[in-house]
Amino acid sequence: MNMCISTTLAHFKHMNIKPNFSELARQLGIDRHTLKKHFDAGGVKPRKKRECISDFGLEVLMLIKEFPGIKVPEIVKEFQMKDLIGNSDKVRNEIKRNLYNYIEYKGSYKMGGYYLK
Repeated sequence: MNMCISTTLAHFKHMNIKPNFSELARQLGIDRHTLKKHFDAGGVKPRKKRECISDFGLEVLMLIKEFPGIKVPEIVKEFQMKDLIGNSDKVRNEIKRNLYNYIEYKGSYKMGGYYLK
């Protein structure tokens, strides 16, 4: 968030003035709902707390550590051999949503695989 926006919202909050969010959003060039959310948070950008990695995510990380360059179908096969529940959609979602800070995809679409960062 731009420092000007944060300062403006903090000023309004400090003066106990509720601004016209539609007009202010037009002037600042951002969405009025975003502006209202930041105003309610005290003029600072609210941050999401990072959640812990799930047990399923840890299993995926362990497989990638054990088999660098592994692909999603191979991860699913390993899960089936270990009698763990998981399908390719669940593995892909876990990688995209929760593990993107820890692993990366290297190589081409057909020949590449997942590696630890």
